[in-house]
Amino acid sequence: MTTIPGKLSDPPAGRPLTAGEPARGPAAQAALPPIMLSRCSACGHHASLSPAACVRCGGQMFDAVAARGHGTVRARSEVWRAPDAFWRAHVPYTLVLVRLDEGPVLMGHASGDIAIGDPVSASVATLAGRQVLAFRRHPPDGSPTPAAD
Repeated sequence: MTTIPGKLSDPPAGRPLTAGEPARGPAAQAALPPIMLSRCSACGHHASLSPAACVRCGGQMFDAVAARGHGTVRARSEVWRAPDAFWRAHVPYTLVLVRLDEGPVLMGHASGDIAIGDPVSASVATLAGRQVLAFRRHPPDGSPTPAAD
């Protein structure tokens, strides 16, 4: 099992990420791709939530599409003052904003050595029994860099 230094670990295979409404039941969970986005049927613009209308063209028809899960770190923050007791037990931790290759920006966890501009890949990680969206650096060829143990 790989970890983001001392805190996050990979979950069992087949556990998807969703940016919108979660799937129901084990069969639905196993069948979903890693990150689902909404794509405007009229212009192809991607959104991470389920919008009422496309911000680019105003279209109101959307398709659910799987994101590749690759993107670029746009911002990072090392959190030392957590919002509640659960997160205070895990400080410091690093949060990043990642612009996916498809366009939407997602927030997730990362190792402390991630920098703005780094190419990353999304995955699910476990933090004290909770699943979180995590990003790991990957080389330009798209394959994720193995996490440190």
